[in-house]
Amino acid sequence: MRLADLKQVSYSVDGSAKVAGCHPNSVRRAIRNGSLPSYRFGQRKAYLVIESDLFAWVAERMSRSPAPSEPTPERVTLKELVRGRHKVNPGPSPEARKWEYRG
Repeated sequence: MRLADLKQVSYSVDGSAKVAGCHPNSVRRAIRNGSLPSYRFGQRKAYLVIESDLFAWVAERMSRSPAPSEPTPERVTLKELVRGRHKVNPGPSPEARKWEYRG
């Protein structure tokens, strides 16, 4: 650890998650895969994340394109359903239902 890093504001994993607005496991995952630099300290080997690194990681996460979302279902009136103008999704096939978990 560099002496200059000690003079900067730093956060624990939980504090980093609060600042980033995500779950602490997301911060831990980013630390493990190397996308968020951190330091380990103490007997319990807790992680310490420098503020500038955290802000850079958050900015990088926000700049990524959003994941493709589910298409919005089209609106169907009851009259269209009754008159047969619109087919209702029949649901999973009988083969797929056979493997469904029914706990």
